[in-house]
Amino acid sequence: QTDLGYYDHKHQEAGSNRSEGLCKMVDDIFTSFMRITTESTDNIISPSYLHGIHVKYKRLGQDLIRRYHADALCNGLYYNRHEEELYVDMFANVIRRAGEDYLEHPVEVLMPDWTRALSAMPDLREQLYEACLADEKEYCKNE
Repeated sequence: QTDLGYYDHKHQEAGSNRSEGLCKMVDDIFTSFMRITTESTDNIISPSYLHGIHVKYKRLGQDLIRRYHADALCNGLYYNRHEEELYVDMFANVIRRAGEDYLEHPVEVLMPDWTRALSAMPDLREQLYEACLADEKEYCKNE
């Protein structure tokens, strides 16, 4: 079962480039995905592999938009289909550009493991814990 209705989400702005808002988040997530794929699988990140991901992302996004639009129509809810389609296109382009950057500079993307991070920042765990508590206090005050 699904609960349909209006929700007050704490959304970020989409951003006008890969260093802002949701576009930055998409870029960061996809860059991490490529790094993890390279480090932990036998998959080879290539232009054709990235093209397939780009096409699949757009196709799935368009399919979900059609479904959400139909649900909204059947339930009398407002749904801005055009805006959602613009977001899918924007995020697909971020994925494409992040992939191109990765192919040009794959080594620069690697992240240190936790042992190295903790050696550089011994109080990292405490900082993360405090950040989680602050987020919980800010975003979960009505729950």
